[in-house]
Amino acid sequence: MALEPGVLIGFLVIFLAVLLGPFKIHVIEENLEVFLFVCGIAAMTISGFVEIPGTETGWRMEIIEEALTSPLASLHIGGIPIGIFQIVLVVGLIIFKWHEPIHKAIRKMASALSLKIMAFILIAVLGLFSSVMSAILAAIILVEMVNALPLSRKSKIDLTVIACFSIGLGAALTPLANLFRQSPSQNSPVRLTMPISCSYLICWVNIYFQASLFTVLLGCSSSEKLI
Repeated sequence: MALEPGVLIGFLVIFLAVLLGPFKIHVIEENLEVFLFVCGIAAMTISGFVEIPGTETGWRMEIIEEALTSPLASLHIGGIPIGIFQIVLVVGLIIFKWHEPIHKAIRKMASALSLKIMAFILIAVLGLFSSVMSAILAAIILVEMVNALPLSRKSKIDLTVIACFSIGLGAALTPLANLFRQSPSQNSPVRLTMPISCSYLICWVNIYFQASLFTVLLGCSSSEKLI
């Protein structure tokens, strides 16, 4: 299926705007959520001009309903709807209420394990599980952990950048539940699909490499001064 030139140009403009806008324009950087929301609306509007046989494209009521309800009810546990909205709200309230004790616990843990091990665990764990617990929650945990760790400003920036790459790698992958699929026979065991398992293996190696690289740089940095 070939896209019409006008539709292709529209998608390309949106792609470049999302890719470069936050880095080049300060106003976009400060209002990133609003900017991405507008880009999403523009992309959905442009997709209405795409014709796919047997498929509706563009704006329709089902998409609007899903956009409004999905953050509130991604899954149900014991009949209770659970979504990213409730999870982020609860975690945010916990951090707000017990901010100081959480920071003290993180600092004690860093003191017991050493900063290099803590940085490695932070990068590796958030990267490996961001596809399961969501990148939003992983980013909240990252912010609190980095703020609490007794690192210099430069090391905090380096740790944040590498951890964000790690979270992005994990979040871009298919959720862990999709690693397994049921074979045609109902009685045969669930088995791992090779292409997805290989992509996860490559991602895990990459994440561990990033975590190891940062811990080496942290250990070799002669200018590192703990707060």
